[in-house]
Amino acid sequence: MKQFVASILVCGILAAPGQPLAAQTNKSGATDDWNQMLLAIMKNDLSASAGWFKPSDTRYDWSWVQAHLDPAKRGAVTAKNSGLPLAWFDRLDRDGDGQLTAPDFDWSDSSPLAQKTTMARMVLMRADQDKNGKLSQEEWNRMFEQLTKGNGDLDVESLRKLLFPAPPPRPKGPPPDMPSTTTLLQGLYNGDLGSPFPGPRLGDFAPDFSLPTHDGTRKVNLRSFRGQKPVALIFGSFT
Repeated sequence: MKQFVASILVCGILAAPGQPLAAQTNKSGATDDWNQMLLAIMKNDLSASAGWFKPSDTRYDWSWVQAHLDPAKRGAVTAKNSGLPLAWFDRLDRDGDGQLTAPDFDWSDSSPLAQKTTMARMVLMRADQDKNGKLSQEEWNRMFEQLTKGNGDLDVESLRKLLFPAPPPRPKGPPPDMPSTTTLLQGLYNGDLGSPFPGPRLGDFAPDFSLPTHDGTRKVNLRSFRGQKPVALIFGSFT
């Protein structure tokens, strides 16, 4: 049972955290998400938490984990008591404290883990000279030299500037490579930027569809995978 729970956790929680899939429809027929997207476009705020650019919902939240792995309600699950393979446990133990707790399953932008990740990303971006998303020993040494100004020691103020860098000034209006507000509004109303109609709710079957394979030799139906294996649907823009 615990092995089955773990496989769902690793495939489900790490891929689908956060907010409702579809909001209730209001009197005008548009969903609350659609109205929020309209307001975000008008305010030039298309950040990760604005409009419908929000984390999705998951049935495997902390209450679900606690019901299956911590029925005594101790508030924490250790690796030994979880019965999970250590590699799976480590992936779920996001704060690295050696136990699964509620903060590990808080995927909101305001969670302590999200804020720490944002700060760590800012430090990495400052030193990542080749922009590969990783910090090499050479890049780290170069940043260290810049912070210490060649003295070889890192004082409290230099360390503060490293760990808590000042955020860059945010330019007014949309980024230069973003479509204009008019283009975004046209896309929203034409259905090119999502749909005003509510989509499937958490637990509903995904609507069936068919797509050609990459070589065009056959078509694949979503229903052919139902009950057979997990399916990941990835949507993106390649324009």
